[in-house]
Amino acid sequence: DGSGITRDSGFGTVLMGPNSTMELTYLDMDGNTLTLPITNTDVINSLRAIRVTVNLTSEQSLSTGTPYIATVSQTFGLRNLNYLY
Repeated sequence: DGSGITRDSGFGTVLMGPNSTMELTYLDMDGNTLTLPITNTDVINSLRAIRVTVNLTSEQSLSTGTPYIATVSQTFGLRNLNYLY
């Protein structure tokens, strides 16, 4: 809903970033997106990386009247899933 990214370590919910969203994209060895839901077979045979994308919208608008949106994305390779069993 864009209200922010939260986490809960067991001591209550903590807001990590207001006006933010996080998206996880599951990738095969060629960088193609895997279709959700991912099955156990997909994990064993296809899943090789996860891309994490975070968007943060500013609380104040730019001089043009539009909000500033910062986006950062990082792809992580998964160890021990780079080969078939």
